[in-house]
Amino acid sequence: MTSIPSGTKFQGIPTSNDDINLRSAQVNSLAPVYTIEDIASAPLTVQELTVQGINNTTTSRASYGINLIEAASSSDRCTRMPIAITGKSCVIINKTTTTITVFPSATGGSINGVIDSEFNIPGNSLPYTFICIENPLPGAWTVSSPAINQVEAEEVQINHTVGTPSSAFNSGLVGVSNASSAGSGIVSGALDLTGPWRTLPFGTPGLMVKLKIYTNILTTDLVGTSQASITGQVYQAYQIDSNGSTSGVRAAHNFDDYNQDWSVVQGLSYSGNVGDNGTLYKEIGIGFGSVPATFSIGDPAGISNIISNGYFTFLMTATSQCPTKVYKFKFFLEYQ
Repeated sequence: MTSIPSGTKFQGIPTSNDDINLRSAQVNSLAPVYTIEDIASAPLTVQELTVQGINNTTTSRASYGINLIEAASSSDRCTRMPIAITGKSCVIINKTTTTITVFPSATGGSINGVIDSEFNIPGNSLPYTFICIENPLPGAWTVSSPAINQVEAEEVQINHTVGTPSSAFNSGLVGVSNASSAGSGIVSGALDLTGPWRTLPFGTPGLMVKLKIYTNILTTDLVGTSQASITGQVYQAYQIDSNGSTSGVRAAHNFDDYNQDWSVVQGLSYSGNVGDNGTLYKEIGIGFGSVPATFSIGDPAGISNIISNGYFTFLMTATSQCPTKVYKFKFFLEYQ
C-alpha cells in the first residue's frame, strides 16, 4: 500500500452534506482541514466494555482503542477481540476484582500463537495491549502484559546420559544444588516446603506474567530423534488455609522434535553455553487462570484463598532419548 506523504491535508465533510462531490462554497468553508499528522496523533477512543458469559460463547466484544471494564461477576466475565484488522490495537483495563477471560475474534483465531486460546486479565487496573497481526477472520493476536519486574535465576543444569531420563528441581539461587523433588504441606498450621524454593522479599507482591527459558540446546540435539524432549518449567506453591497447601507446574515449554516450537539465537559461535549461536530459547506469556493465587510469587496482597507468600522453583527434564550432554538453562520470570 502506498504511504501518505507527510503534510497531506484532508477536509472534513459535515454530516448535513449528503453529496460530498457537489459541495457548495458555503459548505466548503465550514469543513475543517486536517493534516495526516493530525490524524495520526489523534487520541485513542476510551470506552466502557461490558463483559458477558463464562466461556467462548460470550456476546461481548472489545473495541479498538482503550476498553475499561468497570463491572464483572462470576457469571459475566468474558469478552472477545474486535473483528481482526492487521496492525490495529486494543487495550483492555480490568478495574474490577474479577479475573476477565479474553477470546480471539472468532473460532480458529489465536492469541500469542495458540489457536482457540484464552487470555486472562486480573483485576489490577493495568493495561493489556492486544495487537492484531493477521486478518481476515479468524485472526491472530499478540498480547503484551504490563510486566514491570523480573527475576533472573542463576544458570542451572542437568548432567544427562542417553538411555536414562533426567529430572531436577532448582530455585536458581546462588549456591543451591539440584533436588530430585519439591513439594508442599502443612505442619502445625503453617506451610512446610520440601526442596529448593524461593519467594520475593516479604511484603513484595508479585504475579508472574512471562517465563523466558534460554538454553544451550541445539536443534541437532532433538531433530530426527523420536521422543527426544527437554523441558523447562516453573513450579509454584502456597498455603490455602490452616489445613491445606498446593503446589504444581504453572508454566512450561517442551523443546522437542515433534513440535519444533522454539526460537534460535543468532550469534557468533557455539561453545556449549547458554545463549551461544544456534541455541534454543522460548518466551511464554502467562495468562491468569480462575485462581490468581496460583501465579503469586510473593506477598498475596489481598488475593483470595492464599494466606502465605507464593513460592516458586524451576524444573528441568530430559527424556532418555536425548543425547548425552550437560543441558544448561537460564530462567527469567517476569512479574507485576
